[in-house]
Parts: sequence; C-alpha cells; structure tokens
Amino acid sequence: MKVFLAAFLGMFFCLVPPTVMSATFYISSSGSDAYSPFQAQSAATPWKSLAKVASAINGGLINDGDTIAFERGSVFFGNMSLGTNLVNLVFRDYGDQSLPQPILTGESHVSTPWTVHSGSIYKTVLPTPYPSNVYTVRFNGQRMIKARWPNLSLGSTSASFSRTSQVSATAAVFSDPAVSVPSGTYNGARLIFRSVPWAYEDCIIASHVNVSGKGGEFTCDSSYTGTFDAGAGYWLEGLLVMLDNAGEWFYDASTGTLYLHAPGGVVPSNVDIVTVASGIESQGANNVTISNLHFTKYGSRAWESRRDNGFPRARQPQVHQQHH
Repeated sequence: MKVFLAAFLGMFFCLVPPTVMSATFYISSSGSDAYSPFQAQSAATPWKSLAKVASAINGGLINDGDTIAFERGSVFFGNMSLGTNLVNLVFRDYGDQSLPQPILTGESHVSTPWTVHSGSIYKTVLPTPYPSNVYTVRFNGQRMIKARWPNLSLGSTSASFSRTSQVSATAAVFSDPAVSVPSGTYNGARLIFRSVPWAYEDCIIASHVNVSGKGGEFTCDSSYTGTFDAGAGYWLEGLLVMLDNAGEWFYDASTGTLYLHAPGGVVPSNVDIVTVASGIESQGANNVTISNLHFTKYGSRAWESRRDNGFPRARQPQVHQQHH
C-alpha cells in the first residue's frame, strides 16, 4: 500500500504543472538597462528605458500577470509595443507619492547643431536612426506649423484652405484657379481634403499641371479611387518648396533633416519635436491594466490597440493626450 501510494503521489505531482509566480519589474530614469531581468525585479536596480521594457516583453522575459512599475518623478521617452498574446499585464507607478506621476512621452529635445539652409531657414540632421516621422515641432514652447499651401499664419486659430473648382466625374482629378506655381511644383505633395462634412481623407499628388483657364490641375495617385466634390476644402503639405513662411517646418525622413523657418530669423536654440506615434501599442495583449501613468505629447494617441479584446482596461489613469 505504501509503495502504491508513493507511486500515485509521484505520478500526481508529475502531472500537475508548477505554479509560476508573477514578477514586478522596476523602471527608473536613474536606472540602467545593463541590469539583468533578475536584478530589475528590485527597486534598487531598475531598468532605465521603455526600449528595454519592450525588448523584455517581446523577448519572453516578461510573462502573463507580471507588473511593470515606473518610478514617480521619472520621465521616459519612446513607446512599448506589445506584439504578443500576453494577458493580465499591469503598468503602474511606484516610489515617493509626493513626486509627480511617471511621464511617458513621445517628445524629445533637438540637440544637433543648426546651420543656415537659405535666408531665415535653418536645418539640422537628427541622430540616427532617423525618425520615420516628425509630428510636431515646438520652438521656445510655441507650436510651429507644418509647411503647407495655402499658408497658415503662426498663432492663427482660423482655418486656411483652398477649394476645388472644376472636378472630374469619373477620376480623382480637380483644378483650382488659385494655384499659379509652375507645373510639377506640387508633384508628390500630400493632399488633405474634406470628402464629407465630418471627415478628411488624403492622397499623394501624382500629377500637377497648369491648364489654361483652370489654374493648377491635380491628379491623385492610386491610393485614392474616389472623386472630388466641387467647392470642397483642401490643403497641400509635405514638400520643402512649401517652406516659405515664418514659423513653418519640414522634415525629410530620407536624410533625417529637419528644416525650420525660424520666427524673427533667429538661430533655433530651443526646439522640441514629437517623433513617436503612441505610448503603448498592442497587437494581442489582453486585460492590460494601466494605473497612475502620465502620457503626454504623442503623435497619435497614448495607447493603441489593434484588436478588440479588452485592451486597455485603465484603473484611475491620468492621461494627457495632445492632438496633433
């Protein structure tokens, strides 16, 4: 009987998997990404960056039910992509409750030197790897304007747009007599237009030609297959040639070059840029809890879920999201 009982218990414990205890990983702006995952489970030896957290999550070092705790009073730049099927992750604060909530931001300071491009237009090459996009530029705390046509005055609260005139009934083609620049000037520009009263759409200009009696005629590329309504509002952006007004900026992602038409013609010295779309991106995480984190200055949104399965579930969050 004793032999049978021992054999039975041995078989039982072999069949029952061991319980996996959840862990807490600590992150601080004064930490170090050189610490091991074991060390990062102590508030005395925290990791430093969001990039390290994202790497640990997607590398399988952080598991279901684990907690990622950010130190109060710290600021973290970048984002975290949860490209896994993790469940019950917790993102929260820790530390001195008298300090501000941890800040996660997509904005950073431009530290590279500026040189004259032409006139009052200055340029700087951002550090590698070059950002794929720049969403917002602030000079001395004031938001600058993305280079565009028609121009929008710095600090203006009114809309600035042109309107379609003659349109095609069968193709994405329209003309505008207000456009007088040479043919081809706006080839490759991004067109933002009002397709219905409550929404905007966009396309890339495949062809811009001047037509007698019509002004500039524009044809969209194949990304837009609809037509235009006569009188619809629109503007153009995305070309260096449009950088012709004080307070405007343009970014060339292929070379990492940021251009700024500095207000007052002064050399830019206090420029901050938003280069990150969202703070947390999930492609499969379920039941994520976010508690007492301060998201600010992202290009699109604080968090983004690409699957409708309960993300995020926010517990008393303080989320500051600015729209760009």
